[in-house]
Amino acid sequence: MKKLNLTGTDVDEAVDRILTYKKSFTWRYFFAVFCIVLVWLVVIISALIPILPNDWGYDYTDPFSDEYFTKSVIVMCLFILIPITILLVRMTKLHLYLYKILLDDCEPRKFIDVVDRLVKERYFRKCYVNAVGTYYIAASAYEKDYEKAMEHIELMRSKSKLKMFRKICMFYQGCVLADTGRVEKAQKCLDKLKEMVGTKTGNSRIAKADRARIIDLEGVIAYAKKDYERAASLYNEAMKTFNNNISRIVLTYGCGNAAYNLGNYTEALKCYSEALEIKPDAKLVFMDDLREKIDEISGL
Repeated sequence: MKKLNLTGTDVDEAVDRILTYKKSFTWRYFFAVFCIVLVWLVVIISALIPILPNDWGYDYTDPFSDEYFTKSVIVMCLFILIPITILLVRMTKLHLYLYKILLDDCEPRKFIDVVDRLVKERYFRKCYVNAVGTYYIAASAYEKDYEKAMEHIELMRSKSKLKMFRKICMFYQGCVLADTGRVEKAQKCLDKLKEMVGTKTGNSRIAKADRARIIDLEGVIAYAKKDYERAASLYNEAMKTFNNNISRIVLTYGCGNAAYNLGNYTEALKCYSEALEIKPDAKLVFMDDLREKIDEISGL
């Protein structure tokens, strides 16, 4: 099956490609299961029809005996696991292609619009309050649509019971509160996030992401408190874990803003230029501001 490429598409085309991709492997899954069940039925039925004459001494097995029937069902189920596994892999890849709109193409508005269209489908409606939902919150925050981000955070909390998603919601709630000047409430979110993560250490992907979110939120709060040196240091530390395009742009831009506010224009220009080089055509709300600051500093 071909890879799903959503780069350069508009919302309508992206939605059509996603739905077509999903229908193609879903149909193949059901067809594979049908074929496996059909073969099983043929084997069972054929066992009822003697092929060799009885006087040849062939010992026929009763296909409906407990031992024969149970073994045949087990074998059939094992074969059915193959297309189920392939289906799950395809579903995971589909989500990764969808996330790429936000993480690599850096188009949060397009991601929001695509998800809003997809939730009309039953399958995506279920995902809306799980993994897809966390990226939806992130996209809303990147778009500075804080009201939508907070609404979806509350929706996630009411629908999802998984601790992993609750930690992500707490992180983005803290970021939104800090960005809107409610620093004390943001600090409470940070304390709660630390409590949820606990003191366990490890090198798993989830553990690293949890620590990076704490560091990132500390940086956002430090920036809101105008502690720019600490904010830049924390942003750089978080960048070691978050290596997708949009995170690198946002964190590098944050470092540039911190340097700019400290009057270190050489460092600010370096950060702004690096952020722009990551994805020059990124469609983020602050890209015009970033370019204006580059022109301003270059003209000094």
